[in-house]
Amino acid sequence: MPADWVYYGELSKSITTPSSNDQESKKKLNLTLDMLGLAHRWEVTELSSLSMRQILSTPTGLKIVSHTIQAVRLRFAVREHAEMMEAEKLLRACKDFEEKNQDIIREAQG
Repeated sequence: MPADWVYYGELSKSITTPSSNDQESKKKLNLTLDMLGLAHRWEVTELSSLSMRQILSTPTGLKIVSHTIQAVRLRFAVREHAEMMEAEKLLRACKDFEEKNQDIIREAQG
């Protein structure tokens, strides 16, 4: 997947193409989080930015994932990656979600 960015300057269609299947969406999110990790390790700012934008703007990301208990748990995994990668925009989006959905979060943690 990072190879598509290196050769073509864009993320792979296998990641950017929306999916209506929850399992497929989770897989795409995990791939994007992995790419974010690689971009951070390699200090490739542009790939890091593209990865964060992808996470924040697609059905696999924070904005559109439904507000279910499962989605809350998924968001915690995203936040953990954001903290490790020092991905400020992504971390801010996670914190905003947490502030707006405290009841759902308490239920998910219970």
